[in-house]
Amino acid sequence: MNLEKITETEYPDLQEYVSMEPTHRAARTILFDAYEMFQEDTNENFFSPSVHNANIPEKEHELARGMFLLLAEKYSSEDITAFSVELGEYQSKFEIFNAGIFISAMINVHFKKTQSQKEYRIITSHLEKAIDNIGILNCGAKIRVDGDVGRNLGAKMKSGTITVEGNAGVLVGSSMHGGTISVRNAGNCLGLSLHGGAIHVSGSSGKFIGENMQYGTIFLDGTYERSNISKDFRNGEIIFQGKRISLYDLTEDGL
Repeated sequence: MNLEKITETEYPDLQEYVSMEPTHRAARTILFDAYEMFQEDTNENFFSPSVHNANIPEKEHELARGMFLLLAEKYSSEDITAFSVELGEYQSKFEIFNAGIFISAMINVHFKKTQSQKEYRIITSHLEKAIDNIGILNCGAKIRVDGDVGRNLGAKMKSGTITVEGNAGVLVGSSMHGGTISVRNAGNCLGLSLHGGAIHVSGSSGKFIGENMQYGTIFLDGTYERSNISKDFRNGEIIFQGKRISLYDLTEDGL
């Protein structure tokens, strides 16, 4: 797929921004104009109601990534933070269900182009509804979220860190391959199909922990119920307050 070609043909209006001076004011104009275009080309149909199906919107992420290949040097990590803050006003005018995909693509392209060691800070505490798909396909960026997040946090991430100063919805770290995710409380299906990396939960977790988990480590530092570990937990490690939970522990004879 030629993402640059997609950008030129589908979003010709973005071309005028390529020669724009990279000021904060210009960056916010660019990002919100791009987001409105992205809104027009996406809808809610790709979300699955099933808690056991991550349904990671990779196609939509690639669409947004194609837009940012031209714009990566026109915005900074501070502009990404400002974008998340200004979503508070935007949510009264438009549905922002896909903002997480957009923000994730924004971060991924910027990090790959700049290799920025700065922390990408996202503010969600002021939003009426938690944003899904934050940090999907993370390729090394350091992301911090102030507030709650929705489903698919850090799905398919390869490296980097995601720290959420709040609660996360279902499917934290689904199909994750590397990196570290830290949250306070997590919803159902924590670490679904986990292939690597580490997930830390300081509070409580929902049901089906480690379902179809292959590798990686889940740290449960808060409350834990044996029945919450999925019967389809296959491999990897689940650590509860420093103690490794074995497959034997999950049987009727265990614990």
